[in-house]
Amino acid sequence: MARNICPNDISLFSGNDTFTQLSLHYLDLFHNFYAKPHGYICLIICIFGLVTNFVHVIVLTRKSLRKSAVNCIMTAVAFCDMGTMLTYLIYNLHFVLGFSFSTKSCSNKYSYNWNIFLFIHIIGSILLHSTTLWLAVAMAFLRRITLRTNSFNSSWQKAKIARKICVVIFLFTFISIIPTILVHNIVKLNKWYPKDEGKMCIDDYDGNENASFQQYTIDFPEFVLKNNCRIFKGNLWLSGILNKVIPSLLLFFLSFSLMSKLKIAQEKRRKLLENGHKLSHDNTSKRKYTDKTTPMLLAILIVFLMTEVPQGVVMIITAIYTNDGFNVLYRNLADILDLLSLINSSVNFVMYCVMSSRYRATFLQVVLNRKLQNYITNKNGVTTLLFTKEYIPSTSNGNQLLKIKNTILQNNNNQEELSFISKKRSINNDKKDIPTVRIKHIGTSQYRDMTKVKNSIDDMAYFVNDNKNQDDVEICDSSSIFENKSENNSISKIEEDIQI
Repeated sequence: MARNICPNDISLFSGNDTFTQLSLHYLDLFHNFYAKPHGYICLIICIFGLVTNFVHVIVLTRKSLRKSAVNCIMTAVAFCDMGTMLTYLIYNLHFVLGFSFSTKSCSNKYSYNWNIFLFIHIIGSILLHSTTLWLAVAMAFLRRITLRTNSFNSSWQKAKIARKICVVIFLFTFISIIPTILVHNIVKLNKWYPKDEGKMCIDDYDGNENASFQQYTIDFPEFVLKNNCRIFKGNLWLSGILNKVIPSLLLFFLSFSLMSKLKIAQEKRRKLLENGHKLSHDNTSKRKYTDKTTPMLLAILIVFLMTEVPQGVVMIITAIYTNDGFNVLYRNLADILDLLSLINSSVNFVMYCVMSSRYRATFLQVVLNRKLQNYITNKNGVTTLLFTKEYIPSTSNGNQLLKIKNTILQNNNNQEELSFISKKRSINNDKKDIPTVRIKHIGTSQYRDMTKVKNSIDDMAYFVNDNKNQDDVEICDSSSIFENKSENNSISKIEEDIQI
């Protein structure tokens, strides 16, 4: 039933033209059609999202991943998403699907206690959802700063500063929604009678046919609706602009900037390879090494934009045309907007699994036992699905460097002590060869200990680079980090500096 919230409000759908009437008619038909499966669809998404976000938190808090600023923020996003989906799951079960959490066969669906929960759900969803949007902006900003400074070891990439950013964003968002808290309250409705539900329901209440219970609902206080809803509209404008429009615009421009920077980096890599730098001795197959973090972050940001922009548009329209906004737009599109929010809250785990092989490697350590890990590892101890190499712009002693980082899932049972020879060439200098040295393959050290790979005859530092089923060792000032996963398995994180 339509409600005239603001009596003197202008109308958005005042026209009697055929197009407007048909649009409203089909919008209403769509709402009635989708309302039936909506509760079950959201139930599946909530359960899936809660499980995957829980696993997401476990994986991102592993020692190998939690030092990254982006991963730290993604952990905070996962906690917010779990809170959003948990309250929506309970709301969906009780108010949409009609599941009773009472021991009686029937109960007052709109009791005061349930309305307290509904109030918490409304405010909590707005708070957590707005927080995740601002956290997405923070992720994009940190990544852009990192690419701009050309340093992977930038202080902006440390988890310490990311944790501070998360706290500041949460406090800022909480302060911004205080007006939203004030414009909602719990009010009385008519009474609920067990006798209206049948004889079995009456028996649950000691057979008292005159039993009655007060019903409640969430509504707006009278003071916010005075002066043609001035305070109410002001809150919609504040929430819409501060927690929807501004972060969405920032996400758009930061995403565009990241895409531009990524394109420039890819062009530099292409020119580098064309200048004769070969990362593999196998000329029959060309490997493409790319920065996986930025594309993955871009995909996550695009999903944020696709789900947040429609909500921001509806909120701003409602701030202008309040009556039609509530009676037409929110009434017919509320379920779809909820669905978009839930999808946004449940896709980050999928994005990471699809686009980050290092994440998949850590994920398999968490969820698979040793036998399964050994099964998916080939005879040389490396699984192609869990192998990644990425370029990271960096600088050292005034020289521009291109750092390559590998993540390899490997089985120590198959390691052999072998000697290898390799060469390293300066690209833009005199192109003179650096002397090659033979050294032995070195096994893993203690978990997360940094171990320099050295030649037995001198103190030169070396790094290990994969080449098919062998390891090439080259002179370098960097070091190798070996991580023990268990007695038989480890993850080797190898870094290489290439002067350009």
